[in-house]
Amino acid sequence: MLALHHRKPDPVDADTLFPAASNTKAMTTLLLAELVDERKLQWDEPVTEVYPDFRLGDADTTRQVLVKHLVCACTGLPRQDFEWLFNFGTATPASSLASLGTMQPTSRFGEVFQYSNLMAAAAGYIAASVARPKQELGAAYDEVMRSKAFEPLGMTHTTFDFSAAMSGNFASPHGSDVDGKTTPARMDMNYSVVPVRPAGGMWTSARDLSKYIQMELAVGWLPDGKQLVSKESLLERHKGHVQTGEDTTYGMGLVVSTQYGSASELPPEPKEIALDAATLGDYVGKYRFDFGAVFDVALKSDHLEAQLTGQATFPIFASAKDKFFYKVVDAQLDFARNAVGEVVAVVLHQNGRDMRAPA
Repeated sequence: MLALHHRKPDPVDADTLFPAASNTKAMTTLLLAELVDERKLQWDEPVTEVYPDFRLGDADTTRQVLVKHLVCACTGLPRQDFEWLFNFGTATPASSLASLGTMQPTSRFGEVFQYSNLMAAAAGYIAASVARPKQELGAAYDEVMRSKAFEPLGMTHTTFDFSAAMSGNFASPHGSDVDGKTTPARMDMNYSVVPVRPAGGMWTSARDLSKYIQMELAVGWLPDGKQLVSKESLLERHKGHVQTGEDTTYGMGLVVSTQYGSASELPPEPKEIALDAATLGDYVGKYRFDFGAVFDVALKSDHLEAQLTGQATFPIFASAKDKFFYKVVDAQLDFARNAVGEVVAVVLHQNGRDMRAPA
């Protein structure tokens, strides 16, 4: 792949910024989940109680819409993208929200999948109004996403600022010319998402987005052992609201496939206990697997951290003496002792395998 930098083709790398389009919706619903944890929102709360100015073109549908329905594509509201695509030059976040009041549902609530970018935008702006009630909706959304999502996740290059994104390592739009050859395309239409950016205005890179995906896989935990969002609030976004295929539903800004199981089938996390520093010190050392990797365990203040060759360092947590677990991945550790009580090996339990590494 090539990215266009000042009209010079350069290779795409892990930090090249791309418009994330509708992947932004998952980040917006992550914000909703965090606010639910903070008790500033409730999933089953009517949106009109959170944001009294919220209006759709149908009063009955307006009353039915709960916070969890804002990005569910299940309200019966049609897509109607032309309203914002043709008027983005003068549109604002507030006017985009107000335009929902002109739109009538074309199906019954929960009857059929109907994608609505304006409803997704409303989710982000209403969340922002709760978190930053004194700020303009767009500025509030940008700031709360930076402070509650991008910064904690380490997404250091991710932004909603088009000028900032396009000042460095970014990919320009491309298309086919009349001869079928790939050529740079105009950027103009991409600016249409700015007034509705919670639905699709994020610029991000492969490196940054992988950090968000890692958090999803770790059901809310960050690599440093801190919890960004509760498992319950995170997985609420995965619950299907409307069927889109044989094994797929649409959750909150997420297409959810159950072909190979679901996150709700994850085993329960062990209960964490505290061990004294002397006991923790027993486990410090390097353990060598027969496939060549070294498992390095170190004491950091009042907890242990472990690193496998070529991987990042993560905290590990005690569930009992000699038994530890990860929060960022489904993996457990058993430390083995000899007859005099010295720790002589560790066994890593992951993906159905038990791998022993002597000290």
